Amino acid sequence: IPGLSIERMGFRFEGDSQAPEDNELYTVKLPLLFINKIDDQWTRIINVTPSIHSDLEATDSETFSLLGLMLWKYNAGGPHSWTFGAGANRLFGEYQPIPMFSYAYKTQANTHFVLGFPASKAEHRFNQSWSLYSKLAPEGGNWRYNNQDDNNANLSYKSWVATVGIRKNLTGKFWASFEVGQSFARTLELDDDASESELEISNGSLILFSIGLHP
Repeated sequence: IPGLSIERMGFRFEGDSQAPEDNELYTVKLPLLFINKIDDQWTRIINVTPSIHSDLEATDSETFSLLGLMLWKYNAGGPHSWTFGAGANRLFGEYQPIPMFSYAYKTQANTHFVLGFPASKAEHRFNQSWSLYSKLAPEGGNWRYNNQDDNNANLSYKSWVATVGIRKNLTGKFWASFEVGQSFARTLELDDDASESELEISNGSLILFSIGLHP
């Protein structure tokens, strides 16, 4: 399953020559997802994602990265299933390997809990059209940019996000989602090789709206 993702992240700074000059950073990803059902119990999931993380001015080798993950899902029978594996991504700011595991439990056909790392969630579908859910997950990234001194530098951001939301089925597997929540444990690091600074950012509220595929 091929895909394309283009994201823009905006930061606002005052009086810091290390900061991105135009404050706009972009992520372009070309994910390739492979799903292989081995048998009735085991499913293998592989994701390979070439990506660019830049202000579109910095173009050194650190602008490019290969994200990916490999997971195995085990259906233990009844309402229980397990997923485990590892990935390499920028969820926690710097590009790094991350272990991944979760336990999923369906109390009934319309209620689903997932407890794991790095993300946990719960969802209840009232009917075929409406769904209520909550989730806890990391959010972060790492970008190369050209700063106000005309040097290539690195910006690393990481946080945790907790939200509650509601989904409305539009047609088929297309759903519209609306979420409210809180972003917390946020840190920002600027590094241009000559100097490095790390900032703690206060908690913030957020509102999210999206339309997309949902199983």
